[in-house]
Amino acid sequence: TPTEPGWYRVYSWIETRPGLDMIAENNAQEKYYYFVNLLPAQVTHNTNQSTQGNHGMSTAFELIGARPNPFNNTTNISWQIPVSALVKLTVYDATGRTIKTLENNSYPAGNYNTTWNRTDDANQRVAAGIYFYEIKANNYTARQKLVIK
Repeated sequence: TPTEPGWYRVYSWIETRPGLDMIAENNAQEKYYYFVNLLPAQVTHNTNQSTQGNHGMSTAFELIGARPNPFNNTTNISWQIPVSALVKLTVYDATGRTIKTLENNSYPAGNYNTTWNRTDDANQRVAAGIYFYEIKANNYTARQKLVIK
């Protein structure tokens, strides 16, 4: 069990305990690294999405990815920022039309997970298909593909 801040390699699942928020999947083809600073925090926006953050020492802006992907009902989009920033996280359809604005808030430096429940800005369930999600923070922009099955 980590007792000091630092990078730790995770080889399998992690048990959650009160005060610790972490999800890890056991996949033999992937390795997971987590920065542990022992200062958990959670911010919940509404029933459509939630953002959990660990206000640690991120070293770069990064759109880490969505898990699961493809998904049916909900997916968790992981991202990190190394400094306080206004973060906009948006989902688009294949034509580039805005479907859902998941984040449009200022956050301190840290690692975050935003949950999307497959609804648009009008709270209507969206159809199966290919979507894209984009993060903008300071001068950083990144996009990735998301599949709803």
